[in-house]
Amino acid sequence: MRVAWFSPLPPVRSGISAYSLDVLEGLRRDHAIDLYVDDGVWRAAGGHLHAGRGGETVALDGPYGLPLYRAYDFAVAHERAPYDLIVYQMGNAACHRYMWPYVLRWPGLVVLHDAALHHARAQALLLDTRADDYRAEFRFNHPGVDPRVADFVVAGLEGSPYYLWPMLRLVMSRARALVVHGAPLAEALAEEYPDTPIATVAMGVPDPWVSRPATGNRQPATGASVAMARQAFGIVDIPDQLPVADCRLPALNNPLPVAGCRLPESILLSAFGLITPEKRILPILRALAAIRDEAPFVRLRLVGEVGEHYALWQDVAETGTRDLIEVTGYVDDERLAEELRGADVCLCLRWPTARETSASWLRCLAAGKPTLVPDQLSTSDVPTLDPRHWLLKHDRRDAASVFQPPDASRAVAVSIELSDEE
Repeated sequence: MRVAWFSPLPPVRSGISAYSLDVLEGLRRDHAIDLYVDDGVWRAAGGHLHAGRGGETVALDGPYGLPLYRAYDFAVAHERAPYDLIVYQMGNAACHRYMWPYVLRWPGLVVLHDAALHHARAQALLLDTRADDYRAEFRFNHPGVDPRVADFVVAGLEGSPYYLWPMLRLVMSRARALVVHGAPLAEALAEEYPDTPIATVAMGVPDPWVSRPATGNRQPATGASVAMARQAFGIVDIPDQLPVADCRLPALNNPLPVAGCRLPESILLSAFGLITPEKRILPILRALAAIRDEAPFVRLRLVGEVGEHYALWQDVAETGTRDLIEVTGYVDDERLAEELRGADVCLCLRWPTARETSASWLRCLAAGKPTLVPDQLSTSDVPTLDPRHWLLKHDRRDAASVFQPPDASRAVAVSIELSDEE
């Protein structure tokens, strides 16, 4: 099958960019895939913006040697030799801005990573000084809503309008089919948009215990390969009865504590991805401040860049937790795997949410780490523990479960009730 693939790709610092590489690694063996990217990725790959050079376009070498084109060249290529399928990796971020004209003009398979696209679409239109077009699209997407809601966004006000009115109808009405990564979201969207074919496809993530060569060819995880990876990163298993004197604790800036060595002087909480208020950083800092006297050994490590609109250090100063926190800045995939392996507990507490499936959470699970997640729609089909009583919730609801008491050992995460967050 010939496939046109619209997606952010490196050097774009996006979770969907990394996700796209993982998917392409498997698909490229069975399909002929052409990559269509925005001008920033095109220039980073060595391309030049051109005009008046004739009708021919020349592809650059993209990831895994796949042909890489400017999105601008898609219309001519598709007219000359129509693709069997056009795939759009759609998300609620600026790096998806370039693909909007194409998803509306040439319908295809939309992989919907965020069930709210309001932020990205509003930004794309308003940056082009198209406020009237934005208002018109808002009316189309939400015909039963007072159209003056759009004026809040035009005025530069942020907050609930983006999440309460997700601006999905335009994309849903144009997509030939839709893929999401969670069954609860698929059910909710199918009820609201019954005319759009919707499928659920589980999101896979790489094994962080297995090194990934630059070529993208990753070997399957085996007991031997995991052992080799652990040895390569200096991680050793230490029996519980090892004397304290022989258990060397890492410094806070060392992302690789010794596996199996857990002393009350070191518990590292880690959060991954772009650091924004939605990652619940302020409630986390308040909780750390509340327990610091009784648990002075707990530290917080934020792995990622600080969002440009988030005054992180103001929250740190307000809570008096400067000595409890460390920020790494942006890390590449190799360093991210090291950080995952070094975490004791992973905090995956994004809220408000666009009902996305969190790839960073799945990576934490793949690393075998205990995780904290918010109790919301995207995790309602996941067996989790409630820390207020440590009982299982979101367990099976079939007939057989009536005769079986809830088994707390089935839980894969701890879920936090937002009304009792800290």
